Amino acid sequence: MSAVLFFASDLRVYQTLRRRRKPLDADCPLRVYSVENLSSSCLFGNVIYVAAETASDETRLRHVLVALGWLAAVAAESPAAAFFSATPKKSTQPPKKIAEGRHRYGLPQRRLRL
Repeated sequence: MSAVLFFASDLRVYQTLRRRRKPLDADCPLRVYSVENLSSSCLFGNVIYVAAETASDETRLRHVLVALGWLAAVAAESPAAAFFSATPKKSTQPPKKIAEGRHRYGLPQRRLRL
């Protein structure tokens, strides 16, 4: 039940942001939009939404873009993002050989006594 409520609230926020947004020309790798009547700047998906008051002040805009850009970079590097991404990162190192009778972390395996 709570998942449905979260989905419905996210959908409403998304629709509101899409209706009110205006593209903002900013030096940022993510898309940036200015939104009227937005209480605070936010990161929604891979898009940064900035309050109109923040967009008018260059110093505040730069600080918001740095903070939210860093947050997006951390989220992109998280284990959850790597798990759900369509193109997983491949290791460039060959797999380590596991010694006979050893756990994959190098610890000795315990045998259960029955």
